[in-house]
Amino acid sequence: MKLNKTLAQSEQLGSVNTETTIQPMVHMHHIDKTKQEAIQAFNALIANARDTEAGYRSAADCIKDIELQEFFITLANRRALMIEALDEEVCRLDGQPKESPTLGGALHRGWMNLRTLFARNGIAAVLAECESAEDRSVELYEKTLKETTLDAIQRDLVSSQAALVLEMHNQVKALRDHPAYRCAS
Repeated sequence: MKLNKTLAQSEQLGSVNTETTIQPMVHMHHIDKTKQEAIQAFNALIANARDTEAGYRSAADCIKDIELQEFFITLANRRALMIEALDEEVCRLDGQPKESPTLGGALHRGWMNLRTLFARNGIAAVLAECESAEDRSVELYEKTLKETTLDAIQRDLVSSQAALVLEMHNQVKALRDHPAYRCAS
């Protein structure tokens, strides 16, 4: 009888402990998973922005047209500001921001340099490569907004940057399609 009473008490305690200790742990695990997901998404955006920033600086170095050089430097500086905001958000989440451009980005910039060197229409080639990079940026921002769990502040940050990226994409595309740069070198 005493053993049955002890078992009954421990089962009651066990059920109370289960509800009070496992529930918060599941909730904490969800928070940690959501936080990690956001950090990964922000770091992907940071890596993309670092690649694009470096690409614009490389583009400015590849061409002789002063106006286009200034345009590319302006876009690179805008990307740098975007990186700062993304870095701050990763740090706020207790994460480590992505520090350097990716190998893929370096290969893309190398390809752009070679293509410009050997292309008869160097400016058009640079603009085409920059527009292609902006296509990837637009897709990444859209994917992040669609697939990542973000709080309201994070969603606002990503949405506002997505709008800037789309604006930059459209500016580069307009230049790429402009008759003055189609066959320019």
